[in-house]
Amino acid sequence: MDFKNKLIHEISTYWPKKKFSIRLSILSIVLILLVGVSLTIIGINYFSVNSILIKSSKNHLTQASSRVAEQVSGYLSPLNSNSLMAHRILDERIVEPGKSENFTQFLYALIADNEYLSGAYWGNTQGDLYWFNRGKDKKFVEEIILRESGNVKASLRKLDSEGDMLSIDNNITPSLKDPRLRPWYQQAQTGKKLTWVIYQFASIEGQRPQLGITAAQPVYDDTGNLRGVFGIDMLFKSNSSFSYLSY
Repeated sequence: MDFKNKLIHEISTYWPKKKFSIRLSILSIVLILLVGVSLTIIGINYFSVNSILIKSSKNHLTQASSRVAEQVSGYLSPLNSNSLMAHRILDERIVEPGKSENFTQFLYALIADNEYLSGAYWGNTQGDLYWFNRGKDKKFVEEIILRESGNVKASLRKLDSEGDMLSIDNNITPSLKDPRLRPWYQQAQTGKKLTWVIYQFASIEGQRPQLGITAAQPVYDDTGNLRGVFGIDMLFKSNSSFSYLSY
């Protein structure tokens, strides 16, 4: 076979394979391009959807936080407003703790109309304490502890739901500690302003001690010396939307 015929034979023999190889390469390139474009589109869609979800979640969290803040603010409003009102009355000496019957009615009026306000009290720099609280069966109890010349005298008063006196016992053993040692007194004295304190309150008429929040505020005389600290309590109560508070 001469050189020409041999060349033609070689070309005819290998050309289909070469042709097939080119087709395969073109198909591979097209496939790679399609996969690349598809992955790019999927990636763009993923990050777009992810960005939308993140923004949506942030908006929902912001709205939820705002609603909770409004609920808590609304719920704590009586505690805050009554505390400020009581401070003004004590600061201007409209009511004096030493005049016990008037002071008892003053404490009753502060908490009687709101079931979550459970207690109100006054402790002075001598360690005297007027502690008014909700008792059992919608009644109220007040323990008064007076310290004078090293002697401690304590009395217990019980009032009905309308604030009328039911009984007075002037010879009891004090059940409460010196107010100057209590967290609400010490933090208000140190902070020198309205202070919010969360802690477990004392037991009332054998009831289980409960967790709550206290709004305590110091009261000063005309020369700037501390007269005492006044506080109002609110117990934590469970609710479907958020946890309620009181003493």
